[in-house]
Amino acid sequence: MATPLGVYLTTGVVGGGVGDLGLVLSGMAMALLFWLAQALLASVIAVTYHFTREPLAKDALNLLKGELYISRDPMMTLWLWVGVTALLFLFFLLLMRVAPLLAGYHAAEHQTVHAMEAGKPLTLEAVARMPRVHPRCGTNLWAIMQLSLVGLGALATWLSTDVGRYTLPLLMPVAVVLAICIAFGWRALGGWLQQYFTTRRPSAREIASGIRAGLEVTRCHLTIPPTERQHPSRRIWNMGLLQVALGIAVTWPLFQWLTGVLDRLLISLLQ
Repeated sequence: MATPLGVYLTTGVVGGGVGDLGLVLSGMAMALLFWLAQALLASVIAVTYHFTREPLAKDALNLLKGELYISRDPMMTLWLWVGVTALLFLFFLLLMRVAPLLAGYHAAEHQTVHAMEAGKPLTLEAVARMPRVHPRCGTNLWAIMQLSLVGLGALATWLSTDVGRYTLPLLMPVAVVLAICIAFGWRALGGWLQQYFTTRRPSAREIASGIRAGLEVTRCHLTIPPTERQHPSRRIWNMGLLQVALGIAVTWPLFQWLTGVLDRLLISLLQ
């Protein structure tokens, strides 16, 4: 896992690299990037409405705030929802790509894992030759979640129309085709996102962080007796997801307050 402090690796039984603080900071950084993406998109939409007085821009801003059925035309709501969702995650991906302390460590993490799985020595030269894309990266899961989110939102909006209700039986084969596309295409989409957005060519310092994490995991793994059983709660903690969730939870009230401040600023543009 990439954090602002460096790379964290785990087998579930043991972990290595940056400690819990780095994982908490990773959650805080992800929450910050997502809030910045929302703030930037909201600002762009508000400025667009201020200069054009286009009603769709105001609808899009309301939609971004969570009001789904805002348009008298459900199909227009569908296209607005898809467009706003796509732009929001595009902004998030672009911010993640340019974030100075995430994309490089993310690539170093993948390259280190590739080297370990291939039995290569954990040296700077060997790790640097490894690919940045990894098939088990969480970006792949994130990709399928976004595809499913857009698909479910589009389906809900379509079914709210008269045409949608009458064509409900025809949606079954369409749903099957979409499910097949998602099932076989999510890894490809996740790999593409990794290559162009969530990772970048790491520096020597970032690769060194991945190597330290890999060596620590290997050393800790070798010191554990084969018969030793670890409590499930410890395995869950070693995965690092709880620490990341804690970082998100800690920053949530702050970002809620900042959202309120931003809303008050944007109201002046909407008048």
